[in-house]
Amino acid sequence: MFSSISPCLISTALTTAMIYTIISIYGNNKSQHLINTFTDAKQHTKLYQVRKERSELYTKGYFIGVFLMLFYAYAIKQKGGAINYCLLLFFKQIITLVIYKFYPKQHNLYDVLVTDEQKREYEILSTDISNSYAIGFLLGIIIFNYFMSRK
Repeated sequence: MFSSISPCLISTALTTAMIYTIISIYGNNKSQHLINTFTDAKQHTKLYQVRKERSELYTKGYFIGVFLMLFYAYAIKQKGGAINYCLLLFFKQIITLVIYKFYPKQHNLYDVLVTDEQKREYEILSTDISNSYAIGFLLGIIIFNYFMSRK
């Protein structure tokens, strides 16, 4: 039986999606196929810049989310209110995702792809990343419901 949508459910799903995507994508065959199509140092340099920029952006979003989460928890505690940790984690996850998705990015790997094969491999990898995130999200929902039904 599925539980109702709650901050705990969404937080678990988002966290599982992040972890599943990292584990399933980085270093897999599809990302290696794309890298193997690179023909010059400019493309490898751009890949390094993209990875560095995205990692820094995600890390900044994560820490901004944690800071705001802790600040909000402190404010609630000062007023004598009860802290909903799932809601805090939910807000942290949403803040991290919003910053990562909507913050302007300087580097784009697609700009240095020159062959049709490279563009095709890039599209395959992009689709794979989206699919991995969706699978991880669904896996998080299943995990959450499994543990909630074991009462």
